[in-house]
Amino acid sequence: MNFPTITASWQRRIVFSAVAILIVASEIIGSLVRTNAVTATSLWVPILFGIAMVFAGWVPLYGEIAYILLYILFGLHPYGDSLAFPSFGVFLIIIIWIVQKKTFQAFILLISSSILLCIRTEDLALALLSNLLTIITVLLLGFSFRFLNNKLQESHTALLRSREDALQATQQVKAELAAQLHNTIAKDLARLAITAQNIAVKHGELASELDSIVQIAHTASRRIRPIILNLDSQSKSQSLQEVIETCTKMLSIRKLVLKVNTEETIFEYLDQETIDIAALIIRETATNALKYAAENSEVNLFLNLDAEVFSVTMSNKILTSKASSEVTGGFGLANLEHRVQEFGGTLYFVRKEDRWIVYAALPNLVGEPNHV
Repeated sequence: MNFPTITASWQRRIVFSAVAILIVASEIIGSLVRTNAVTATSLWVPILFGIAMVFAGWVPLYGEIAYILLYILFGLHPYGDSLAFPSFGVFLIIIIWIVQKKTFQAFILLISSSILLCIRTEDLALALLSNLLTIITVLLLGFSFRFLNNKLQESHTALLRSREDALQATQQVKAELAAQLHNTIAKDLARLAITAQNIAVKHGELASELDSIVQIAHTASRRIRPIILNLDSQSKSQSLQEVIETCTKMLSIRKLVLKVNTEETIFEYLDQETIDIAALIIRETATNALKYAAENSEVNLFLNLDAEVFSVTMSNKILTSKASSEVTGGFGLANLEHRVQEFGGTLYFVRKEDRWIVYAALPNLVGEPNHV
């Protein structure tokens, strides 16, 4: 069974709420012990401190300041004789400030609260001794938690760095493997098919036998290309903006202009898997446009996020001399369709008059801006 992770903000709220309950309960019990009765003042004052403590847990800075001001206000009031338990809230704030490296502010608050307690105490010697022990305890706790927090942050940073190094190493291995497969096996298969075709041209009597070799080479090439494509795409984790920028430069080689139609904020709402598969679609369709689009024409890219579906539409004008759906779609889009379907999406590509259109609908599960 997987339990939900408690974030740091919720940990803070829980701690402050627990201290608030402690303050209220301790003050009420203390009032019963002292007077054998619970008066209205002894009831609403600790409740007020408890509410302020909870508020400080939810609103870190302003809540803490509000609690301190409330503490000072009652410290200067006759009811301030009974500020022992509300002092726990001040001590908690001091410890947190020390952990947050607000040492000077924490020290000023600690001395001020100690002076306030001394003023409200008749036995000055006892008050000084008690406050000295309190100051030492609070400082020890504060700097101990600060030390532990620093060690925890260092460990967390080291863990993130290790994960990043491992990811980079994995991506490098995949990139090298994809390059090796492309530069060796894929090229050898293509060379084998071409050589067999050349021999068949010169020796027509061997054409039928050599045709089977050509078909085997083409089949093997088709099987290995998705593997290379998958390894290459996994080795490069880029943002869609970077992919679009790269494709824009690539298309400019043939004087093609990539026009992007989308909202800039759309990229914040995409999870990494959706970004990776969308990047693969944009690269493949841009590559096809580079081969088959008419020069000095526009390539249109539309990105749209509707509910939990992210759609990618890309279209370009086709060269009349090579306007064939079989050639233009090519093997790349056929394999891309399979990849999109594995991801849970759909991919359509069609020729309409003199334009080639590719449309993909991808599932996207991120419901809020993704800044990671």
